[in-house]
Amino acid sequence: MHLMKSAMAALGLAAVMASSGAGFAQTKVKSVEEMIAEIEARSGRYAKLEPFLASSDPSVRRAAFQTAASSGDPLLRARVLSDALNSGDTALRIAALRELMFSRPNFVVDLQPEEGDEQGAAWAAKRGGLFTLKINARFPELNCLSLYSSSECDPGRAIGVEGLAVTMVSTFGAEVRGHFLLNDEAELVGSLSDNSLEKAIPAKIVLF
Repeated sequence: MHLMKSAMAALGLAAVMASSGAGFAQTKVKSVEEMIAEIEARSGRYAKLEPFLASSDPSVRRAAFQTAASSGDPLLRARVLSDALNSGDTALRIAALRELMFSRPNFVVDLQPEEGDEQGAAWAAKRGGLFTLKINARFPELNCLSLYSSSECDPGRAIGVEGLAVTMVSTFGAEVRGHFLLNDEAELVGSLSDNSLEKAIPAKIVLF
């Protein structure tokens, strides 16, 4: 029954997206009137989706999220992902986190050393305040983002995504480890440690 309702919801939502025009990619310079029309169309599409996203049926909410997240409209996708991360539905928060992590080209961490931690501040400053690694391959079935091989997931050079938690291990030179958890403010916060540091540096993964 739930599967049938999910399928029906997805079909209905797909029709909504198709009828309202999901793509707005244009190369010409837009007039003010065209931009206003685009804004109204985008807000109208989200208004049509809201009843599905707020459904009391978890399967319908999930179908609505998946349809909107894959709509091809970057602004609609960003809004739906942001709302899902802030949802009281843990399953929806997990789905949004996975969507964000497995669709990104890079792993970017905002380093926030504590006041008085000169070693941590120097480590962060050397990297411009950001720790960035390229993601080379994605293995969602293994909950893994590979930082090295494109054909396999090496645990020593990978990002793990499971539930509301994200872990990272990088052994390119010094060993760097990260542990993060999605909090109630929809921020992926935790810390980053290097075997040359006396203590871990508080940090936050940049999601958007």
